[in-house]
Amino acid sequence: MFRHGPVSASSDDVGEADRLSRPAMDVTIWDIDFRHCPRWFRYDPIVRRPIRAVLDRVRPARATGLKKVGRNLRLGLSRIGVSVDWVTAVRRPPRDGGWGIVNGPLELLRNPLQVRPSVTGPGLLSWPMECPELFATTRIRRHLAASAWMADLCRAHLGGDIGIWPLGIETDRFVPERKTTPFSVLVYDKVHLYLDKVPEVVGLTEHVCAVLGALDVPYTVIRYGAYLEDEYIRRLAEAHAVVFLSQHETQGVALMEAMSCNLPILAWNPGRVLEESVLHSTPVCPIPASAIPYFSPECGDSFATAASFEAKARAFIRRCGHGEYQPRPYVVDNFSLESSARHYLEHLSCSLG
Repeated sequence: MFRHGPVSASSDDVGEADRLSRPAMDVTIWDIDFRHCPRWFRYDPIVRRPIRAVLDRVRPARATGLKKVGRNLRLGLSRIGVSVDWVTAVRRPPRDGGWGIVNGPLELLRNPLQVRPSVTGPGLLSWPMECPELFATTRIRRHLAASAWMADLCRAHLGGDIGIWPLGIETDRFVPERKTTPFSVLVYDKVHLYLDKVPEVVGLTEHVCAVLGALDVPYTVIRYGAYLEDEYIRRLAEAHAVVFLSQHETQGVALMEAMSCNLPILAWNPGRVLEESVLHSTPVCPIPASAIPYFSPECGDSFATAASFEAKARAFIRRCGHGEYQPRPYVVDNFSLESSARHYLEHLSCSLG
């Protein structure tokens, strides 16, 4: 279980990591791109692959949390000296050693998952209701969720052994910058993805911007899925605080990157899943959820409804001016790439044998 507060690897943890990293105990991690799935006919990924390779060279990939699961884990394992066979396309599973699948479409992995024990997640399923028979039809030993609320949902629908594993953050890349401009806010808009699915998000971003304007607070808006990572880093360097608009987060990587820059957060947190399509797939309603699964009072504040935003914003801006929020230590102490990698290896050890 992930420990809140400063994390340091115990001698047993380090010993397990060392055992996994020895040449006799190989580590294989699959990070399968969802674009390998067929779209129009069974073998169309073979046709699309060379086209995609050309496009990837001329069109930089957008920054998403799912893509960072593999990248940040790989960075963390490298930093602690663990050699890994990193696999990005489906092939024959390894015979020996620890085998983990961090990302990948389940429809391409059903056969490999029946061959030998593995640890999966957090990017195998969007929702556990997609495959309630996951443990019964595979040899998965443990499935990982990124936070407690998603782990509880997985236990309710999957049964089996569910672990919690949060991704490490590049705290040496997302760093505080000295501010020389007047106070301004970056509005992070992820709710635009749900405008046709969740009535509660309609008009939310516009309302937030209108309130900030009425309070004479300069702001800019950045939309999830529409920016490159370097642009996000630049926007964070210019801002003094972030208003984070997302209905729920399994971890909230972009949120934590902003916190790593020591930017206070005011987050919309309705506290439950709002998507009707998800709610219709389970008799468990409401589904508790969080937009800030990793958070503490020194990181900022939250609001539950659009109507409560103005009062919360006034208090939040005042506290920012008094320097009451210091979120970076929370991220640095709890979510380093190295500690996250060691934690993953602890989970991976259950796939041995």
